[in-house]
Amino acid sequence: MGVNFSKSSHLFLFGIIIPLVSLSVSSALFNFFTKWPNWLEGPSPLLIYSIIFYLFDSYLWKIDIFRQLGIVWYPDLNGRWKGRQRSSHQENGQNVSGEGRLEIKQTFSKINISAYYGRSNSESVIADFSDLNGEVYLFYTYDNDPSSLKTGTMAKHRGTSKIKKLPKENKLSGCYWNSLSNFGEMEYEFEQKDLLGRF
Repeated sequence: MGVNFSKSSHLFLFGIIIPLVSLSVSSALFNFFTKWPNWLEGPSPLLIYSIIFYLFDSYLWKIDIFRQLGIVWYPDLNGRWKGRQRSSHQENGQNVSGEGRLEIKQTFSKINISAYYGRSNSESVIADFSDLNGEVYLFYTYDNDPSSLKTGTMAKHRGTSKIKKLPKENKLSGCYWNSLSNFGEMEYEFEQKDLLGRF
């Protein structure tokens, strides 16, 4: 995620277009406002660049044209997703299965995943997208903390998830494995844009 100058589309946008726009805007402002107050520094090209990049990183990257130009190659997963997770862990001779919620906060350069379950919560430590055989997957490692009421049945652990978006169904599908030697499958469907910070 983020800027990668080895990609020609990124080099063109972030190394040529935005700097030129920043210089032009800065020059125009200096020419228009000839007398800046002593306490106010004029709008430098670096400041203008920072403002433009902030707007792109937070909002503009979601516009479809940037995907068509190859600048953004991963999906927008922002929002709250509801679904189920099925584990290899067994209780009373049955594989454990339960509902969960994923809440994803994403910009052009960063992504954070919070997961909420009936017995625990988890938070991503590091996350990034990867292209595998023409399909885009989100990989992330997470720290899982059991609920204080469930510590007898679950231990604190770390794990890794691999998920992909199914665009025609607006769903997420994937798998996970963790430091407790368990693994499983999960499937989520989009619920809403607003994040609640809870199960």
